[in-house]
Formats: sequence, C-alpha cells, structure tokens
Amino acid sequence: MEHMKDIFPHLWLLNSLTNSLLEPNELTRELLDGAEDLRVRLAGLEPDELDYVRNDIRAAWAYLTETEELLRRLEDSLRETGLTEGGEAP
Repeated sequence: MEHMKDIFPHLWLLNSLTNSLLEPNELTRELLDGAEDLRVRLAGLEPDELDYVRNDIRAAWAYLTETEELLRRLEDSLRETGLTEGGEAP
C-alpha cells in the first residue's frame, strides 16, 4: 500500500466524479426522454422568459463543452492504463 500514495489523487478524482455526476446523469436521462417537449415549451415563452432561458442554455453549453473535453481526455487516460477492460497494468 505504500506505493499507492501517488495514486490516491487519481482515485479521489474518480470517486468525486462518480459521486457528483450520479444524480445529474439520472436527471439527464429523464429529460432526454422528453427532449422533444422542450421545443414546444420554448415556443410558449414570453420574450423576457426566452432571454432568461437562452442565457442559462448558453452558460450550460459552454460548461458542458469544456467538461466534455476534460472527461474525454480522462477517459482516454484511463483506457491507456489497460485496466478498464479487466487487463493488467503495464
């Protein structure tokens, strides 16, 4: 276990991601199932309401774009360990 001290920051990150994304992932699945309803609901908004939603969507888009890139890079890094498919570490 003495050699694991350098691995702990990686494990903490992975555990943090798992814990923090569990609920948002479930909510995302639910909302994506009804995604076609969003356009109908947006069409019924007043201009000031639509501006409010537009600002939230733009902020979320920027955040998700950055997060997607970071998660993709992390996924690649994890895949490169050889351990994601039940393999042995190099």
